[in-house]
Order: sequence, then structure tokens, then C-alpha cells
Amino acid sequence: MIGKPTLILLHGIGGGPAAFSRASLAFEQAGFDVKCWAHPGYPWSVSRPAEVNGMACSDMTQAAEQLELWLAMHSLKDVVLIGHSLGGMVALAYLAADLLRPNPRCRAAVLAHSSAAFGNADGAFQAQFIAQRTAILDAGGTMSDLAQVLVPKLFDPQSDPEAFELAQALMSAISPTSYRTTLQALVHFDQRPALAQLKIPVLGLAAAQDTTAPATVIEKMVSKIPLGRYVCLPELGHLAPMQAPMVWAQSVIEFLSESHV
Repeated sequence: MIGKPTLILLHGIGGGPAAFSRASLAFEQAGFDVKCWAHPGYPWSVSRPAEVNGMACSDMTQAAEQLELWLAMHSLKDVVLIGHSLGGMVALAYLAADLLRPNPRCRAAVLAHSSAAFGNADGAFQAQFIAQRTAILDAGGTMSDLAQVLVPKLFDPQSDPEAFELAQALMSAISPTSYRTTLQALVHFDQRPALAQLKIPVLGLAAAQDTTAPATVIEKMVSKIPLGRYVCLPELGHLAPMQAPMVWAQSVIEFLSESHV
């Protein structure tokens, strides 16, 4: 009998491993081993030889390569990637490469509040998105100033004040340089051709109140994955793993159980 896989949690662009602190408890209580990966260039990232000067990755393929080195370093061969937002893009880039390996590491994946591509080919949406996300920094503000403006748009601070404060603290701790580099990697991401090639169960997890990664976008993405499954969480926003960690984790656990992972 095959044992339970290790869950690898990949955080979003304004987050860090601590964003999954409560959800991780739910996974562990369900009998899973859990490990959280820190995006390269972020303050929680463990220095490793192949990571160039601790800098953020310029594209998702490079980030996926760093993830492979990290998994190999920890001898993790049987995993489920669970990526939130930016982390979902890293996960999808990794899955595209994992398809070509003689012995793929991934048994299943969760692409949560994420998408297979960012914006349209003309680049207008990407330019507007970057301008909105960096305006405060361009004006001389700090990441803390940026967090004060952006985090309230991602979930209601009244729903969980403690989680809201954590979300602001995580974004505030990221260096502006790493944030800008990662933004560029995010807006140039496109792995749509890989969707139809995926051979493992994949959950596309959406949130009804998420305007950053709309549910309709995730549903369309999942429809192109052979073993894809779509779930939309009502009344939650983009930071659902922090806003309602137990509900979020349970959705993942149910998917793994129903998929016999």
C-alpha cells in the first residue's frame, strides 16, 4: 500500500511559509507530512548553492528549477504540490518539467487562487497591474506602506484580525527588489500548453470573492486538465488560506481522498 505523500506548500507573492501555519496543522492532523517552501529571494528562503546571490527568480521556470533542487536536497520523491497564487504558477511550471522526468516526483497538485497565464498577449493588463502594485514604492514608500493598501483588498480584516496582521507583516518583510523581480516573473507567465499534458489529479481551488484570480478563470483552466477538478469556496477572497485556513485545508484533504492520492 502506498503511503501518504508529502504536501509541499508554495506561498503567494506577498506571503511566506507562515501564511500556511494554521492550514498546515489541519493537514498534519489528517496524517500528512507538510513542508513549506520559501520563494527564492524572500527573507525565509534557505541559502543554497544554485540560488544566485539569494536573488528572486526572473521567471517561473527558474523558480521551478530551484524547487527541484530543494526537493532533491530534502530527498522528497513522492509529493503533492499545493501552490497559492504565485505558488500555483511555480507549481504548474514545475509540473510541466516533471512530465519529462523518468521518475516524476508529483502524485497530485493543487493550483489555488492561481492561473495558467497572466493577462493578454498585448501586455496592457500586465503593465497596468505592475503600475498599480509598485506605485507606492515608486513614490518612495515601503513594503509596509504597500501592505497597508493591498492586504485589505485581499480579505476583510474583520474576518480574522490576527491573520490580517500576519498577512501585512509577511508582505512588509519582503525586499522591494525581490518583490519587483517576482512581479515581472508573474506577469510574463504562461503555461497554458502544459494543461492538457498533465497526467495527475489537479485541483483548481477558487474563492467566490477573489478578484485577483477570479473563479471563472480557474474554472476555465481546470476544464483543460484531463484529471482536473474545480472547487469554489463561497464568501472567501484571494487570501483564503489565511482567512479560513481550516475550510481551505479541508477542501484540499477531500480532493486528495476522493482522488485516492
